[in-house]
Amino acid sequence: MSTKRIKKMLVSPLAVIPRHHRYKVFRCLMKIPDPPDGVRFEPARTPEDSDAAFALLYEAYRKENLTPASSSKRRITVYHSLATTSLLVAKLNNEVIATVSIIKDAGLGVPAQDIADLSRFRIPGKCMAEVSSLALKKDLRGQSSGVMFYLSKYLFKYSREHLGIDRFIITFHPRQLPLYEGLFLFKTSCVNTVKNYGFANNAPALCATLNFETAEHRFRKVYGKAPENRNLFQFFFRTFSTREKACMRFPGHLSASLPELPRREPPGPAVPFVSENCTIK
Repeated sequence: MSTKRIKKMLVSPLAVIPRHHRYKVFRCLMKIPDPPDGVRFEPARTPEDSDAAFALLYEAYRKENLTPASSSKRRITVYHSLATTSLLVAKLNNEVIATVSIIKDAGLGVPAQDIADLSRFRIPGKCMAEVSSLALKKDLRGQSSGVMFYLSKYLFKYSREHLGIDRFIITFHPRQLPLYEGLFLFKTSCVNTVKNYGFANNAPALCATLNFETAEHRFRKVYGKAPENRNLFQFFFRTFSTREKACMRFPGHLSASLPELPRREPPGPAVPFVSENCTIK
């Protein structure tokens, strides 16, 4: 189910149904698509890949008024200059059609620390990262849903097994709550919506988290008995088809036919930051 379809449902009679029951409806309507034809998922490996990702991000964020106008027509944040930030892309015919960034909680922290107190998640020996800067090309000829789902699967796998991430943090517009909380099982961290989130051009925002140490159990509980085409537990934590392996570029054995990616050294200790704007429940 696409984000556009979710938005339409929010203004339908379903919007008055209690959230818990509404999410059950969303999960029943959601269908996991087949892997998109000809698309490959990988880290940005060249300056051209990065530039294309930043241009795509600018275009998508300008459309939603999430970034100010810029003569460069690129959205590049200070976090993208850090070695601890990973830029992932989806490519079709060597063109970047989607991108997402993984910002590790290292020297500068993460953007979400401006709207949420994340201190309880800064645990020695654990690694937290913010999922940020997600953008998809406008015209994907019916493959938008497939690109989004499989980019998410790649993101999960890459983050957990290559970067050693234990917890995701994410910020999003409140209208995307059914997608992240209802389908992907993030837990909202803020008591109230933050009305002016500076990192997103002062748009309203919510903060949410996904703990990988408990995520598998939670996905099994919610999706474990669902049919295969709606079973996100199997999708994220169990199945990995030959076709998926062929279109996803990982370090090591999953992409043995492709050059292995260098593994980054883990970052130094996080710098604590406490915000007064929002409290984690």
